[in-house]
Amino acid sequence: MIPSSLERLQITKKNGSQIIIDPETIEEEEGVFKVKPVAVVGNQVFIVCPLCGQIHVHGCVAGSRNSHCKDMTGVYEIVSDVV
Repeated sequence: MIPSSLERLQITKKNGSQIIIDPETIEEEEGVFKVKPVAVVGNQVFIVCPLCGQIHVHGCVAGSRNSHCKDMTGVYEIVSDVV
């Protein structure tokens, strides 16, 4: 894990399910979220999805991604100096 991510993440419940919130995620005007990685392992980056509140894994390259959420669609951009 990226050390600062342990301090910033919040765990809560939504609709009876446990979710993670990253307060450093920013939603832009057009519904695109800017997210920071919580961990980088090898060539994979781990982020908290702003749509479902779960951890998603992507290739370790900054830029836009489509969400992996079941029954949800959205776009977020991974922004960081570690990817």
